[in-house]
Amino acid sequence: ERDGYLDKLTVRVELNHSTDSFTELENLAAAVKGKLRTMLGVDAKIKLESPNTLQRFEGKAKRIKDLRSK
Repeated sequence: ERDGYLDKLTVRVELNHSTDSFTELENLAAAVKGKLRTMLGVDAKIKLESPNTLQRFEGKAKRIKDLRSK
């Protein structure tokens, strides 16, 4: 997405099991955000999704959606 002149990255992460533990979810989001910052040098918003909610693809998956206006 684009906010003014800045690009913003949102990473959607599908959980492999449901949990009601807010602390566990917070720790997972922080770990993913930290790994992305360390490995790729990017800061991203992490959005945790319920199990089996992200669309599945057959063949080559399109996993990146550019929401920036042209």
